[in-house]
Amino acid sequence: MTRAADAELQKWGRMLFTRAKPGSRHPNRGMRIPTSDVFRREVRLVVRRAPQVMVKVTGGGRGMAVIRAHMNYIDREGNGLIDQDGERHQGREARREIARQWAREGTPIPEWSDRREAFNIMWSMPAGTDSKKLLGAVQALAARQFADHKYVMALHAHQANPHVHPVGDAAGCTKPPFGSKELPFGRRGYQRFGGRREV
Repeated sequence: MTRAADAELQKWGRMLFTRAKPGSRHPNRGMRIPTSDVFRREVRLVVRRAPQVMVKVTGGGRGMAVIRAHMNYIDREGNGLIDQDGERHQGREARREIARQWAREGTPIPEWSDRREAFNIMWSMPAGTDSKKLLGAVQALAARQFADHKYVMALHAHQANPHVHPVGDAAGCTKPPFGSKELPFGRRGYQRFGGRREV
C-alpha cells in the first residue's frame, strides 16, 4: 500500500475505531494510535460482518442503594448471583446478604456516595454462543483480573445474544482510570480485554 493510502486509513481509523472524550482539546493524548494494519483488519471484519464480542461498562453504583438495585436488576430472572468464590446465591434474602457484606466487610460502602463504589459491566456474545462457556470464560477472567475485589455476576441466556453482567467493587480505585490500582473496567481495560474481537 502507498503512504497516501496508509495515511487515509489512519485518519478514518482514528475517527471510526478510537474514542476521545467529547470536547477534549487533545483527543489522542496518552492513547496509542493503532497502525494502519490494525485499522485494515478492523475494516475487513466489519465488511465481512464477523460476529463480535461486546464488552461495555454500563455504569457504576454511587453508594450501596444503587449497587443493591443493580444486583436486583441483573438477577431479575431469578437464576442467582455468582460471587468471586464461584458460589451461586439465589433469592431475595441471598441478594440482601451479599449487599450487607459489601456494605460492611473490607472497605465499607455507604448507602449513598459521591464517588463510584462499583462498576457494572456487560459481556455479550453473538447468537448461538454456548452460554455456559461464556459464563466460564467471564468467571476465569474475573478470577484473574479482579482477584483483590468483591464481585458478583449473573448470566442472561433468555435473549438471542447470551450475556453476563459482572458487578465489581471499586475499593482502592481513587478515580478513573482507577488510580494506582487499575481495574479492567475502563477504557484501558476495555481495549485490553474487550473491544472488537472476531469470535
